[in-house]
Amino acid sequence: MPPLIIASTKPRMGKTSLVASIAHILGSESSDIKIGVLPSNENAQKDIENIKKLLSRKKRCQITQDFFIGSKNKKKSFSDILKSKGIIEGSDDVRSNMSLAEDLDGRILLIVNFGDDIINIAKKYRDRLLGVIVNNVSKHRIWNIENQLIPELNNKKIKFLGWIPDERKFLAPSISDVVNHLDGEYVTEKYNDKNLLDNFLIGGLVLDWGPTYFSIHEKTGVIVRGDRPDVQLAALHTEKTKAIFLTKGLKPVEYVFYEAQQSKIPLVVVSGDTHDVAEKLEDLQPKIDFNHKEKLDYMVKLVKGNVDISLIINALEKTPTG
Repeated sequence: MPPLIIASTKPRMGKTSLVASIAHILGSESSDIKIGVLPSNENAQKDIENIKKLLSRKKRCQITQDFFIGSKNKKKSFSDILKSKGIIEGSDDVRSNMSLAEDLDGRILLIVNFGDDIINIAKKYRDRLLGVIVNNVSKHRIWNIENQLIPELNNKKIKFLGWIPDERKFLAPSISDVVNHLDGEYVTEKYNDKNLLDNFLIGGLVLDWGPTYFSIHEKTGVIVRGDRPDVQLAALHTEKTKAIFLTKGLKPVEYVFYEAQQSKIPLVVVSGDTHDVAEKLEDLQPKIDFNHKEKLDYMVKLVKGNVDISLIINALEKTPTG
């Protein structure tokens, strides 16, 4: 069967998330899905590990390690994928993607951003192109896509497969990601350390009633001075606080520690003042991978609601050359 190659216009455009989501959707009880990663992708090994982690419970989804490295016989190297429906994470390099598609008689799904030179890049894939998906679409760009981009693509006979909204959840780190990045030290148990933190709040001069302030966002990590037990307690008194980071290397007083244990909210001591810690967190986002089940579940929901899956299924059953 012809494989589907997921390509992009630039690195870190969401190829792994789309590969995992499509495989998750198609990997039903009656359909085996084989998944590979193009070795020219500089993050190939990490992407394979992330996809394995995301699809570990989907028995019908299998990651093949039999991809070519410097091999001229790509069909032989990807023989496992060709035996069933196959999805390959490509790269942002047109030449590599086209070479693979031509050797395996596959189709290419191109992930783009709204501001890319979409038509000219899509043309480079010629008859191998299945269509394009626009990723990271902000709310104010939806009108432009529906009223400008789609007519332009239709005019050039380029299939528009759908769009994925810009969601901060995909950039969310887990509690353990933050602890490792800040070189922090747990002073409680590592409660729910794989949970995601969608937001951060600084506990400083809180003018509102404490619990009200710390309830304004979901899944919050609170950064607060280690010598402010009053603010720490306020943060502990809301279910929306998922972790508290105590700055200046100061451990909490006994009654704060007790409340955190009762609420099963981890307390983490970090060095530096509150401003230093907030600045360090700005460097964390580029390091966050798509490797969390909660992110996959949400991405699957978005793909089902915004992408033409039927065209993708048809592409996996019919070669471009017929």
